[in-house]
This record gives sequence, C-alpha cells and structure tokens, in this order.
Amino acid sequence: GISTIFFDFVYCRRQNKKSIYLDDFEIGSVCLSRNSKLYLKSWYLIIDLYCYPSDISILLPLRSGISFKGAVDMELSLEFVQDTIDWCLRNGLCLRATTNFAQAVHAPISVFPSTIHKDMYQKSIELQYLIHKLIDKMSTDKEFIFSIFEPISKVDAFVNRLFQIYKKYPDGNNPITFAVIRTDYMEHVSDSGRVELKQVEYNTIAASFACLSGLVTKLHKFIQKRYDFESKFTGCLPDNNSLIGIADGIATAFKAYGNEKHRANVLMVVQPFERNVFDQRFIENRLFEKRTLTEVDEHGSISSNGSLLINETEISIVYFRAGYSPNDFPTDKEWRAREMIEKSTAISCPNIAYTLIGFKKIQEILCQENTAGLPLKRYLQPNEAKFIRSSFMKFHSFDTKEELISIVSKNPESLVLKPQREGGGNNIYGKDILPFLNSLNDDSFSSYVLMELINTKPFLNYIIKDGKVMKANLISELGIYGVFIKNSNQILENKVIGHLLRSKSQGVNEGGVAAGYGVIDSFERGRVRTKTVKRASRVLIEKYYPRLTLDFQTNKRICDEVAVISTKRLRNKIAGFTTHLMKRIQKGPVRGISFKLQEEEREKKDNYVPEISALDTSSIQIDSTTEELLKSMGIENLTGVSVVQEEIVDERKARRVGK
Repeated sequence: GISTIFFDFVYCRRQNKKSIYLDDFEIGSVCLSRNSKLYLKSWYLIIDLYCYPSDISILLPLRSGISFKGAVDMELSLEFVQDTIDWCLRNGLCLRATTNFAQAVHAPISVFPSTIHKDMYQKSIELQYLIHKLIDKMSTDKEFIFSIFEPISKVDAFVNRLFQIYKKYPDGNNPITFAVIRTDYMEHVSDSGRVELKQVEYNTIAASFACLSGLVTKLHKFIQKRYDFESKFTGCLPDNNSLIGIADGIATAFKAYGNEKHRANVLMVVQPFERNVFDQRFIENRLFEKRTLTEVDEHGSISSNGSLLINETEISIVYFRAGYSPNDFPTDKEWRAREMIEKSTAISCPNIAYTLIGFKKIQEILCQENTAGLPLKRYLQPNEAKFIRSSFMKFHSFDTKEELISIVSKNPESLVLKPQREGGGNNIYGKDILPFLNSLNDDSFSSYVLMELINTKPFLNYIIKDGKVMKANLISELGIYGVFIKNSNQILENKVIGHLLRSKSQGVNEGGVAAGYGVIDSFERGRVRTKTVKRASRVLIEKYYPRLTLDFQTNKRICDEVAVISTKRLRNKIAGFTTHLMKRIQKGPVRGISFKLQEEEREKKDNYVPEISALDTSSIQIDSTTEELLKSMGIENLTGVSVVQEEIVDERKARRVGK
C-alpha cells in the first residue's frame, strides 16, 4: 500500500547515502517543502511511504523554534499526544478510572501552558499572606464566629453539626494551629476593559491537587524541552513545589508537637473510593497512617493524657482530605470520629474553627461594604484592608426570600448562588437560580450567598481528557497554596508554597477537575524585564541594605528570606544586580538609591576615617547669619563656636566674546 506521512526529519535516520528510513520502513520518495538540505530538522517533509498497513495516518509533529502560543495554531501528532499521555502515566499524573478502581487513567490536562498577567500572579502571592493573617484572626474571635454561625446552624444541618463541635471545643486542646490554605482567583475584565484580579473563594480544608499541579508544570517543561520551543521561554514557567511545601509544613508541625521520641504518626483523613488518590499518595509516602473517618471511629481512642490513638499508635497530626461535605458523614460514626479528633491533643489541619471560617458566609461578610468592612477593619491595618478588598467581587445582601428573588430577576446571567458547601458541583448559575429558589422553603434561603460572576477572557488551547485531544476556548482559575503554623501567639511558619491553575471550557460553570469539569494547567509569565530587575534591586537595598553584602550567594539567600520571587531565574537576576549595586555604592553615589544610605554604607569600609566627625562637638563653625540669630536670642557666647567668614563668589557670568 502507499501512504502519505507528514513528519519532522529529526525522526528519520540515514542507513546509506541513498536510503532514508523512518522506523523500519524505507522511504521511497521525498518532496521537500523548501530545498534539499535534509539535516535541518525544522522543515516539513511530505513522504510517499511504501509499507503495510496502508491506512497509516500520522499528523505533523510540532516544529521546533516556535512558542507555546504559536503551537496552538498547529495540529498535534499522534506521537506527540502519546508522548504526553505516557509521561503522565509514568510520573503519576493520574486519577483512578471511574469504571474500574483497579485502573488508572491520566488526569485531564492542558497541552500547553496558559498565560497569566505577571502582575496578577505577584499580587495573588502578596494577598496570600494577608489571607493567612485574616483567617487566623477570625478563627480566634469566638464572638464573631457565634454571631455568624448561630443563625445558619438553625437552617443548615451540616453546618449545625460542625458548629456544635466548635461550641464544645472552641479553643481546642492543642495550642498549635496548622493550616494548608488555597485561595482561588480569576482575571476579571471590567466594563472599561481593565483586567483585575478577583477572588473566587478561599479553601481552609482539603485543598487538593497540590501535588498533581506541580507535575503539570514539569510536564509542560518536558514538552518545551522535547519539542524545542523557543529558548526565550526557558525559566518562565514558575517553579511549583507545593508537595515539598506541604511536607515541610507537616514536619514543622510535627516538631512543634514535641513527641518525636515516641514516633507519633501523622494521620491523613480521606474519602472512601477517592479518584484523586495519586495526589494524596505523594504526601502519603511521607506519612505513616491513612484512614477514613469511619475507620477512625472504629480503631481510634483517646488516651488518659488526651492523645489520639489509632490502633494504640499515637497520632501527632491529622491532615484532612475529607470532612468538608455532608457525603463524608453518612452515619454518626463519622461525626463521632470528627469530634474525637477535635477533643484530642492531636494537631488538626485544619481545626474546627478554621473549617467554619472557610464557609462561603464568611466570604460574603468580608465583601459587604456596609457591615463588613468590620472584620477587615478589626483584624487588618487600613492599607492591608484596602489591598485585600480590591480583590473582592460584589456580594448581594438580602434579608428575605422575596428580596433575593428580586435581585436575581434583574440580571440572573451575571450571578451565581453559592451554598455552604465545598468540593465542586454545588453552585447554581444564571437562569437556573430562580427555579431553584422557588423550590426552597422560606428559611433555608438564608444559608446561601449571592455573588456576581467574574467576567474573564477566554483563550485557545489543546486539552487531553480520557485519551482524547480537543481544541477549546478555555478560561482559567489560579489557586495559591500557603502554609500557616503557629504555637499560641508565636508564628512558626507563614509562607506561599505553590500554585494550581485549573482551566475549563468557556460556558462550563464549575471548574472542579476531580468532578469532571476542568483540566489541570500551568502558566508562563513571559520574559524577565531588565526594568523590573533594576527596580526590585533598588527597593531591596533601600529596605534591607544592612543585611546585604558584596557576595552574590549571600544576597541570593537574603532574597529568598525577605521577598516572594516567582522563579529562580528572576531571583538570581535580582540578587546579581543587587550585588552589582552594592559594589558600586562602595565607590561612589548611585542614582535611584538614598544618598544617606550610601554614605552610611561607605563609612562601613575598613579603615575609613571621616575628615570631620559628626559626633565631635568641641568646635562648631557657623556663618555670620547664624551669628546674628544667636545674638538676637542672647546666646552668642557659646563655648567652642567660631564664626567662619563666607567666601564672596562673583556670580556675574563671564562676558561672551564673539569670534
């Protein structure tokens, strides 16, 4: 049979001077798209191939030297798709199959990284530290929690059961607080065309895909290297080490627990028949125990000193990947297990207070301009409150069901109704809101919040889902992971550890990956601009110049300590230019940096002795004007004061003489 294959010449080999082979098939004739130089791998070839079977059909592999954005306009080869899927399977970027839990399938992924405005990404990182601070302050305010959840608990049975546990143990039995928090954002395009970062929600419990998101970043770096994309994009995929960040956080909390000698274990609480098991396995490899809430009830107990025991083994930390949905509590066994954990001295990640603070009602309270500015004003500085409020979308407040229906009736397509639930698939959108509200009784409506939809701009990309490739217009949601640990009032760890980018087809409301709505993605940030590096270096010197040195490695370490820098490449550039400026300061004034700081820096040089010391008060020289001022005040006879005659300078300009 005769078949035609489109391919890149890099996959061919020369057996002799006359024959060319692709795999084991001899190529009979070659038609080059440009000329006869066969060694340039980026040219397209059209080959008449004599082989069996005759129905071979392979699309063109990606041409080297193009950008990710340009690659979206091309067709993907069968080999490219298979390479991508194989990489996912061999590196654990997988989910359990829905039909057979003994099988694994690749996770739904984007083929190429998306693009996030670098200013938006940097802002999301800065916001995360304020989110940690705000959540922690709210979680310790009993009066605030009671005022919010007392009314909701009367109409929401799930919230009520959690709230009852909180009322029994409002302070817990362990002074150590440990939380893994993920805050989700989208880029909102306002009516004026301005792009703004807007918060979707924050998650205080079971923030998933921390591990798989890092693998997607590695996958896109593999694609970049394998198919030789433009080198200018190297390093522009931000490092994503969420797995390491969570593991380090667990290690820090474990040390704070203080029972290393007895080999107290770490317990991960999971859902039965979890599809997203591989995201958990990476963390489990560093842990000792993994149980469902049912198993905790059956095998758990509390010792005489308050420790949590599972099969007589002490548990130091309980890391929840379940417990956020009513489906996780089908019987009283699960509720007994949740209360047992809270009653014990084990560190809960999160504790019951953090779990409550993660509900949507708190987000509504924070965003309302009339009431609530209150939590923001109470817990944050004015500039911090203003900064975090800039990321909020508008929430509509209502007191009655009729008022809620009236608000929705005006423009339902721009609204989303959210219940006090997590896990994806719970929100009600657009035209579905009114029929849903009409089905509710008069009381349960108060447990819902009404938020304006975020209007984001779609982009074109390939996705691979269930082994199938499709090109689609996508919109993305950026999640920032953070770890917060404190012992009483002492903060042990407060840092950003990584990110998650989820994309979904335009028109699809929900974005949950495990729920089947979206795909896991990564993003590129573009080039590192010299202007950005110089500005960052000058700010660094202004704020931290006493700590900076003339050594690049030391300055690089200081950059990591005092700043959140998205990539190692950017960190190295900033540290390098900072070192360069520090050396220049030793020699003379540098523009853009406080001259006072530079003078102090130069005075630190070894063997530096100023001609006149500012601390020497034995002799003070003044001019005639100052002398007259002292006389008028009656204090002209001061010891050590001498008058210096001013030199008269002729300010007349020299006379110009023509040629």
